[in-house]
Amino acid sequence: MQKFRKLFLSIIITITLLNSCSFPSEDVVDGPQTPENRTKVEFWTIVDPLVNTEYQDVVNAFNTSQIQYEVVLVTVEDIETAFQTAIASGGNVPDVIEIWNQNIAPYTEGGALISLDKYIEKQNISLNQYRSGVVDLTRYKGKIMGLPNNFTPLFFICNQRLLIETYGIDAKVPSDWKGFDKWLSDMQKVDTNGKIISIGWWPNYTDWYSYLYGVYNGGSFYNEEGSPIVTSEEWVDAYKFLNRKFYLEQSNIQEFQNFVSGFGGFAEPTDPFYTGQVACTVGAEYVYMGLDWFSAGEGEVEALAAEDLKTYAFPTSDGKPIIFVQLNLLSIPSSSDAKDGGWAFIEFWQSPEILEQFSIGRQGVSVLAETAPGWIKEINNPLIPQFIELLDIGTLVSIPYTPSWYRIHDAFDSVMDSALNNGDIEAALHEAAVAAKE
Repeated sequence: MQKFRKLFLSIIITITLLNSCSFPSEDVVDGPQTPENRTKVEFWTIVDPLVNTEYQDVVNAFNTSQIQYEVVLVTVEDIETAFQTAIASGGNVPDVIEIWNQNIAPYTEGGALISLDKYIEKQNISLNQYRSGVVDLTRYKGKIMGLPNNFTPLFFICNQRLLIETYGIDAKVPSDWKGFDKWLSDMQKVDTNGKIISIGWWPNYTDWYSYLYGVYNGGSFYNEEGSPIVTSEEWVDAYKFLNRKFYLEQSNIQEFQNFVSGFGGFAEPTDPFYTGQVACTVGAEYVYMGLDWFSAGEGEVEALAAEDLKTYAFPTSDGKPIIFVQLNLLSIPSSSDAKDGGWAFIEFWQSPEILEQFSIGRQGVSVLAETAPGWIKEINNPLIPQFIELLDIGTLVSIPYTPSWYRIHDAFDSVMDSALNNGDIEAALHEAAVAAKE
């Protein structure tokens, strides 16, 4: 952390002072500009204890770099509810807010955010600096509604040692669903008494991603008119596939259900991926971060080590990698009293040097297409280089842009339950489609 902060101090020296902003400011205080009477810019961020100190480092660097604005960091646990409540009640609204990219649509439709296009054009920010596909996820109806500071891609992360023990030296995860079908069957290991020891993957762990599998099978959330099509053939086939592999094909379904019901909690030492009960999991950089945390004395993991981790793209219908991502975006609320100050802060953060150092601080993937030669040496997470290789060849997609996302999420939990318990999958998908329309 000390090294990270020293890097920030060196960056500050090289960045042009932002108080020469070319926009006529609507939020300049009366009288000469001094550090004592700077315009306050309130920045709301999503609480994350693992990276929150890095947020403050960026704020401190910005405040040191100029005297026109002072950013005040406010961490908000339930930022969506707090923002919606502030808008509805006419209460205190931030000048910059960090949102997830899937919330662009409802916030924009409700008039809660402004487009950043005029600022970007005026300041001549190059959108080519971002990784391919990233900018598309910042747009709604052609307008950029936020710029990225954080990037979380999801991959199929495996215990390669367990795969080798099962398959031999050439063990790997198939890229297509046909090969995945056989792989799931072959990966289920039992002892001499027929008791299950481990399985290749469990789709309800974690169930955060229960909505992914129709897209991996070639489907889309919406058609060109914006209507939900999660009842299409691709979606039905995907969940019928899960139903067959994790229910209908089980020789002893009660034994299988007893096995998975005994899994420990996510990101705990008894997490089934960490214990070797499950060979692979859908996840991001936090898979290694949890393992590293336990090895530092917070717990004990015997079945998995950092060198065992291997990243794959989740199998797809045609074998072409699809990478689900979530972007954290910096946006300006329409009712902000310091929009120019908010933009000055966002512009500062889009400096490649700041974006690089922020990704080092959080030990994650950078949103930048290219990073400095020494950047990767500062990343101590062995998954990140593997992620980058797949990001370079994969297609980025995101979760639905919808004002009723959590209803859809809950509906897909029901779809997954139907698939894993021999329920009515088509009826469950219909309910998800209804939720998507609301």
